[in-house]
Amino acid sequence: MNDLVKIRAVLDTNVWINVFLHKFIRPPKQPYRDIGDALANGEFVAVYCEECFDELVYMLTESNLARAYGIDPIKGGEFVGIALTKSGEQVEITGDVAFSSDPDDDAFAEAALVGQVDFLVTDDTDLHEEAVIARLRNAGVRVVWSKQFRTALQQRRDELEKEELSES
Repeated sequence: MNDLVKIRAVLDTNVWINVFLHKFIRPPKQPYRDIGDALANGEFVAVYCEECFDELVYMLTESNLARAYGIDPIKGGEFVGIALTKSGEQVEITGDVAFSSDPDDDAFAEAALVGQVDFLVTDDTDLHEEAVIARLRNAGVRVVWSKQFRTALQQRRDELEKEELSES
């Protein structure tokens, strides 16, 4: 990646789970594979808070979903460690944000605000409610579906490629 500022994004647990499932369990498919590859390639910074981290660890190690998919808790935990602690940036939240109809989603919205991210990436309809979108848009955060995020990453790659061609 060149010296431009990297995209900053909070990924909701549902997106992380699909990145994990499509990388390790199901045959890889879009858009989840592309998001995992983009993180591994340093194309964006994954911003998260402790509450987001804890939820993802739980979902990939102890939850009914983890058991249903036969996820090895060690493999799930290792994925979280690599995806977030090695490739991400942790922010501290207060827990005072409450504008989603699902209180469990408020930590992701607050992490997006505190982390001054470009995108909150979620396939959860609760975070696509107008109140959430409006509040985050006022702070410069776009709430997008995972497929839209993939498109934004591709647009960024195209911009960088054009820039590199014009420099040579």
